[in-house]
Amino acid sequence: MARFLQHRWPLLVLFVLAIATRLPFQSQILYEHDSVNFAWAMEEFDLERHQPHAPGTFIVLILSARLLNFLLQDANQSLVMVNIIAMAIAACAIYVLGNLWFNRTVGWIAAFLMLSSPLIWFYSEVGLSYTLELAWVILIAIACHHSRKGDRRALLISALLLGLSGGIRPNTPIFLLPLWSVAAGLGWREKSYRATDIILALGTGAIGVSLWGIPLLILSGGFDAYVSAIQIWLDSHLKDSDSLQEIISNLRLWLYTLVMTLGFVTIPLLRFAMARRSPIPPLAIRDWRTQAILLWSFPSIFYLTFVHFQRQGHSYTVIPVVILLTALALDRYLQQNRSRSPQSLKIWIVSFILCNSLLFIWGPSQWRTWAKIQDYDQFVEVRRDTIYQNFPPSSTTVLSSGHYARLVSYYFRDYFSATLGMILTDDFALLDPRVNTLVLFDSRILGNLSPDIEVQELSLPQGDRASDAEHYRLRYIQWQPSQEVKVSNQSVIIK
Repeated sequence: MARFLQHRWPLLVLFVLAIATRLPFQSQILYEHDSVNFAWAMEEFDLERHQPHAPGTFIVLILSARLLNFLLQDANQSLVMVNIIAMAIAACAIYVLGNLWFNRTVGWIAAFLMLSSPLIWFYSEVGLSYTLELAWVILIAIACHHSRKGDRRALLISALLLGLSGGIRPNTPIFLLPLWSVAAGLGWREKSYRATDIILALGTGAIGVSLWGIPLLILSGGFDAYVSAIQIWLDSHLKDSDSLQEIISNLRLWLYTLVMTLGFVTIPLLRFAMARRSPIPPLAIRDWRTQAILLWSFPSIFYLTFVHFQRQGHSYTVIPVVILLTALALDRYLQQNRSRSPQSLKIWIVSFILCNSLLFIWGPSQWRTWAKIQDYDQFVEVRRDTIYQNFPPSSTTVLSSGHYARLVSYYFRDYFSATLGMILTDDFALLDPRVNTLVLFDSRILGNLSPDIEVQELSLPQGDRASDAEHYRLRYIQWQPSQEVKVSNQSVIIK
C-alpha cells in the first residue's frame, strides 16, 4: 500500500481521467451474445442455458455486476460500469508497473497509451469480460515483481490474485502461472522464502480458486454436471486452429489487434523498423524484467496463435506487455534526441495519443470505435422500440439469427418463443396457435422466402447514423388465427 501511496497524485489523476473519458461513450445495449449471456447470469446462473456461456468461469464479473445492479437497475450499464472501473485501475496499474520496471516517464507514457488505445477504449465501453481481465493481469504482474524481490506479503497477494483470476476469464491463471511460479521459485532459491512460505502461498492460491470454483460447481449442479456442460465447448476450442489456413488467420488477427491497440503509435515503431534500429533497448536475459516479459507473453501468444483466437479481446492477457514495450520505445526515442527541444518531443508524443483518442471517437464504424457502438445501439434500440409499439407480446413471435438471436431472447422475453432463433434448424417447428405475427428482427433471417409468403414491411425511423436503408425496414408476416404456421431456419409454411 505504501508503494501505491507514494504515487497517489499520479494515480488519482489517471483514475479520474479514465472514468471521465469513459462515461460519455458507454454502450446502451448489451453487446452481442456474450454480453447477453452475462446479463442472463446476473438474474439466474444456468450453464445449460448459456447463462453464462461455457466454461462459465466468470463468477467475479457476474457478482460484481450484480452488486452494481442494485444501484443502477440496468444489466448492461452495470456490466459496462465494472469495465469502466477496471479501466481506471488498469491505467493506474500500468503506470506503477512501468515505473517499477523502467522509469516514471515510461509509466506515464504507458498509462496514456492505454487510455487512448482505440481497441482498449472500445472494450471498456461494452459489457464483456476483457477489460476486467486487463486490470487483473497487470495487478498480478506487479505482485509477482515484488514477490520476486522477496516480499512475503506480495507472494500471498500474487497467489490470491492468480487464483481469483479464473473467476474473470478461464485462461488467465493458466497463462500467468509460469510467471508466478518462476517469481516464487527464484525468491525461494535466493532464500527470501522458506518452504512454509511457498506452501502458504499455494494454499492462498487455492483459496482464491475456491472462492469462484465452489460457487461455480454448486450453481452447475455438481462436478459431473459441470464437465458435461462444458465438453462441447472444450472440444470446439481445441479444434479451432487445426489447419495452416486457420493459423494464418490467427496471425492476421494478431496484426489487426496490434494496429488497433497502438493506433497511430505504430507509425514511429515502423520508422524504427525501417531504419533498422531496435525500438527497445536491449535487456539481458538474466534481467528479471526480460524473464518476466517472456514468461508473461509466451503462453498467451502460443495459445492464441495455434489453438484459439476468435476476438481481439482474447489478447488482453498479453496486451499490457505490448503497451509497456511501446512506452519503453518512445522513452528511448526521447533519450536519444535530448538535443532537440524537450517541449517539442513531448508535443510529438502527445499528438499520437490525441490522434488515437480521436480515432476512437470519430473513426469509422467498420473498426472498433464509438461509431460501431452507436450503430449497434441504434440498430437494436430502433427495432426494440418499434416492435413493442406495434406488435403485442400476446400474439407475436420475434425471430432472429446469429448473435441477434440471443439478444432477442433477452429483450423480447415477454413475447412467444423468444429463444426460437437459437434452436431453429432445417426441421420445421410449429408456432404456438395463439401467435398470428412473426416479426423478422434482422435482414438475414429468412431472407429468401418463397413468393407465396406475403411479407409486409414497416419503415423504421432512421437516426443520425443511418447508413443502410435496408437496415431501417422491419419485415413481418401475419396470418389468420385459424391457420397453422411452421418455421425453420430457411422458410415458413402457412396452412
